[in-house]
Amino acid sequence: MAALSRAKEEKDKAMSSHDYDGCELRERRDRAGRDLARAYSQAIKYTSRLTKSEVATRMAEGLLYEWMDGFMVSLGGPTVARMAYDDDDDERTATDETCLNKKWTVRTAHNIARRLACPSRLKLDDVVVVAAGRTDVAAAAPNYAQVKNEGRPESLERIILLNHVHDGISDCCRPHVTGMYKDDPYVLFHSIKALKNLQKEEDYNLGKEWLGRLHKFVTSAENEDYFLDGARETDDVDWEKDQPEDSDQTGDVPNNFSPPTIDVTSAYTTMIRLMARLRGRNGVAVDAREVLDRMHGVHDVYVNGLGEAAARAIHRDLTSDGEVGETSISRKPIASIDIRSNAYNLLMGLYKDSKNAGDATRAIELLQRMVDAGRKAPEDRGGVPLPTEVSFEYAIMSLANMADGERALDEAERLIKLMQDQEYIESSVIAYNAFIVVCNRQLFGKSLLYDKALDILDRMNELGKTNPIMLPNPETLALVMKSCALSEHKDKKKVLETASKLFLRMKENETDEKSNVSLTDRAYYYMMKCVDMYSNEDPDAKMEQIQELFSEACQRGLCSANVLACFRSCVSEEDYRLTVGQGRLADHWIANIKGPRALYTDGSKGGANKNARRKGKSTSDWVKKSKAREVERETRRNDKKAKKSLKKVMNSSR
Repeated sequence: MAALSRAKEEKDKAMSSHDYDGCELRERRDRAGRDLARAYSQAIKYTSRLTKSEVATRMAEGLLYEWMDGFMVSLGGPTVARMAYDDDDDERTATDETCLNKKWTVRTAHNIARRLACPSRLKLDDVVVVAAGRTDVAAAAPNYAQVKNEGRPESLERIILLNHVHDGISDCCRPHVTGMYKDDPYVLFHSIKALKNLQKEEDYNLGKEWLGRLHKFVTSAENEDYFLDGARETDDVDWEKDQPEDSDQTGDVPNNFSPPTIDVTSAYTTMIRLMARLRGRNGVAVDAREVLDRMHGVHDVYVNGLGEAAARAIHRDLTSDGEVGETSISRKPIASIDIRSNAYNLLMGLYKDSKNAGDATRAIELLQRMVDAGRKAPEDRGGVPLPTEVSFEYAIMSLANMADGERALDEAERLIKLMQDQEYIESSVIAYNAFIVVCNRQLFGKSLLYDKALDILDRMNELGKTNPIMLPNPETLALVMKSCALSEHKDKKKVLETASKLFLRMKENETDEKSNVSLTDRAYYYMMKCVDMYSNEDPDAKMEQIQELFSEACQRGLCSANVLACFRSCVSEEDYRLTVGQGRLADHWIANIKGPRALYTDGSKGGANKNARRKGKSTSDWVKKSKAREVERETRRNDKKAKKSLKKVMNSSR
C-alpha cells in the first residue's frame, strides 16, 4: 500500500508538472501511468491473498474500482462519473504512444457505459491509466466466495458483476490487448466456487453456463497462447532484463519459458457436489454425468495436448526489423485435472437416489470402469480412479430401483464377490448392509426375504471370525429385523424369536445408551412391528409388550415418528391418549432420534392451531422456558410503565 501511495504521488506530480516541454512531459506521464498500473496490480494481488477476511475483500474491491474509475463508470459500485470533459477541448493530437492500447481502453469504457446506460464523456487524451488486466480481475474474485461474513446473495451478485465487467472489457480489447480473454479460466474457476447451492433455477443454469464456458476454453486449441499472454503482462518478472545483451530475441517471452497449468479439479467437483445435493430432482443425474465426462475430456487434453496445434506450440513475435520470428515453448495444455473417486461416488449417489430404473445400470457401468482401471498401470487408466467401499455401497443400493428383482439380487451377489476380489479394498460391512436394503426392497412381502436376510447375516458372522471389521453392526441388525417385519413369513413363531434375539443382541452389545452401538429408534420400531404381526399371545399381553417397548424407547429419547405411529396403530385411541397425552412431545422423548422426527403427539411437526403445552403428562422443559419468557416480558412491560410514570412526574415538577 505504501508503494501504491508513492506511485499516486508521482502520477500527480507528472500530471501537474509544467517544467518540461511537451515531449518530456508526455513521456513522464506515460511512465508514471505504467508505474501506477503496476502498483495497483500488485496491491490487488497481495491484498487478495488474505482469504476469508472481509476487510481484505473490501480493500481489494475498492482498489479495483478505484483503478477502473480512471477510465470507466462502474455499475452499482462505489465509483461515479466524475470525469466530465468539454467535447470542444480537442486541440491536442494524441497518438498510441500516449498510453498503452489507449484507443481500445477508451472504446471499452464507452461500450460498457453504453450497455449499462451510464454517461461517459471520456476522450482519447484523457486516458493516462493502463486498464486492469485479467490477472487483476481474477485476483479480486476468490475472496468474494470465501468471506463468511457476507451474505451469499450479495457475494454472488458481486461475482456476477465482476464477470460482466470483465466480459465487457475483453469484448472490446481482444485481440488488440494481450492477456484479455472473455472466458478467462481464472475468473470462471473462482466464479463457480462462489456458488453455495443450486436450489434456485437461475443459480443452477448459471453454474452450468460458467462450467461450459470454462470447459470450452481449456480444451480449445485456439487458446494455446493463453499463458504466453499472461507472461507478457505479468509484473513479477522483467523478461527483457533477464535476457543477455547479445540475444537477438526482442519479444516479451524468453526461449526457456515453461507455461504452467491451471488445476481445475475443484471447479468440476464443486458442480458435481452441488448437484448431488439435489438428489431426486429430474435431470440432475444426467447433468452430473456430463460434468464427469467433461472432466475426462480435460484429462485427455492434458495427456494428449490440444490437437495438432499443441504438437508444436509456436509463439509469434514481431522483431525489430518488422519480420515475424518464431520461438518454441514448452508443450503444455492450459488446464490439468485430478479425477478422484469422490466424483464418481457423488454421481453414483445420484443414481442410487434416482427413481429411474436405468440409472442402476449406469451406476454398475461406472463401478466396472473403476474396477477395470485397477487392473491397469496408473499411466494407462485414462484418469479413472480406483473404487472405494462407498463406490460398491452406492452401486449395490442403486439396484433397489431395478425393475427386474431377480436380476437385481444376482447383480448384488456379483458385486459383493467383486469387492472381495479387489486387493486394494478391504471388505466393508456397509456393502453388506446395502445388500440387505436391496433384498428388503425387491423381496417385500415374500417369505424368501426372511431366509435371504438371515443368510447374509450368517455370512457376515462367519467373516467376522477372521476379520472383526466384518461383524454386523447395529445398522445390520436393524435391517435384518426390518426383513423379519416385511417378510410375512408363515412360521410366525420362528420370525418373532429371531427378531427378539437380534433385539437382545443389540442390547447386550451396548455399553451405555450413548455408545456407538446403542439401540436406534428403527430397532424399536421394527421390534414393535414384529410383536404386532407375529405374536400369538392374547391381545392384552401383546398390547402390554408393545407398551413396554414404547415406554423404553421414550426413556431412551427414541420416540421417532415411526415409533409413535406404530404405537398408535397397535393400541386403542383411549390408551394412546392416556399414555402419550396431548400437545407437544416431551423433550427427552425425542432427544436421540436419527430417523423421521415428530414434535407433537399427533405425529406432526407443527402447524396452524397447535397447542404447544402438554396435557395429561408431565410438562417438558419447553413449558418452563416459555413461562420464564412470559414472566420476563411482563417484567419489562412493568418497568417501561414505571419509567414513563417517573418521567411524567419529573416533567410536572419542573
